[in-house]
Amino acid sequence: MANFNRMMAKELAKTGSNVKIIHGPVIDNIKPDIEWLKWLSYESEYEKNKMEHLNSKKISELSYEELIEICRYRKNKIMAELFQKYRTGKCSEAEYLKVYDFMCNESLEELMLSKLTKEELHYAKQEIARLSKLSKEQLSIKIKEEHKEKNMNNYPWLILTYYI
Repeated sequence: MANFNRMMAKELAKTGSNVKIIHGPVIDNIKPDIEWLKWLSYESEYEKNKMEHLNSKKISELSYEELIEICRYRKNKIMAELFQKYRTGKCSEAEYLKVYDFMCNESLEELMLSKLTKEELHYAKQEIARLSKLSKEQLSIKIKEEHKEKNMNNYPWLILTYYI
């Protein structure tokens, strides 16, 4: 089945249309490609400072782990740009397939967890505990209110509640 999906993605990419194959569950009106873009773009102050520090070093001074971290960071930046193009339908066939393959082969949940600081993750867990006490209807209303107020962009952990 995976080969068929890949073949379909390749054919859609060739057409240059705005049709997207979105891998992953669509929860309410939150689309996975938009969540990927949010999380790939999200940077905590800690991550910004860490990357500034690592970029100030010479390559020969970097440890293997630091090199891996820099590669991961740059890959996320590149993928965020590709997801932006994918969203607007203005990407090449190769870019379309890179985004499709990324969604199929990477874990959004792992990306979320890698982006959050310990404090943000702790806060997210507290919020999850608080929100889990609400009924499904109350939770739906709360999320719609947050989304309407555009607070979901300010609280990236909120979407994590869907995955944990």
